[in-house]
Amino acid sequence: MGKKPLDFEPGTQWQYSNTGYVVAGLIVEKIAKQPLLDFLQQRIFRPLDIRALDQDKAIGKGFPQGYGRFALGPVRLETPSAPGWLYAAGELSMSARDLAKWDVARLTRTTLPADDWAAQETPIRLVDGSTNGYGLGVSTGTTNGRRYVEHSGEAVGFLSENIVYPDDQAAIVVLTNSWFSDAVGRISSGIAKIVLPPPPRTEKMPPPCPGHAQSTISSAPARSTAAA
Repeated sequence: MGKKPLDFEPGTQWQYSNTGYVVAGLIVEKIAKQPLLDFLQQRIFRPLDIRALDQDKAIGKGFPQGYGRFALGPVRLETPSAPGWLYAAGELSMSARDLAKWDVARLTRTTLPADDWAAQETPIRLVDGSTNGYGLGVSTGTTNGRRYVEHSGEAVGFLSENIVYPDDQAAIVVLTNSWFSDAVGRISSGIAKIVLPPPPRTEKMPPPCPGHAQSTISSAPARSTAAA
């Protein structure tokens, strides 16, 4: 794989890659000398009182079942991905309530140093100075006159959307146990119209970021909204 030619010269184009997250996870494990999930439990989840599970183990009684559909065919039970397949690209399973705690940490700049939050939310620029708004693992931009920090998620049989509005101290998360419709977008747009003040101008909601599998929510210190 390392001998294959590059798709483009580094810094000249942008391309979403789950493999990039896998490599990042391997780097963390090598430096921390412990499994990635153990590292996250120690540094992030336990301090925030978040119950996060390995998605490979969130299967069976007590856990939601994912569903799929091909074209106009019937809705079918989806077979979970093979163990380890998602890894650092999205192997976390948690409730909307628990993911809300992560969003609150972002809004209040806790758990991580404020500079780290800011660095993650700073769009990366190409050598020509252009950017599509993607930072370090999150998509940023403005919609309806409001700044947002966003990332969607996709796993086998599941879709999620997580949008944080820093200036409004609000966040919206939607979890669905199907991956064949635009429900996450329609629901998140509908919730935004309810919990956020009327926008000063009209724009579209941010498009779901491609790829990344992750669980999601809706919450804020001043208001809390969850949809699933």
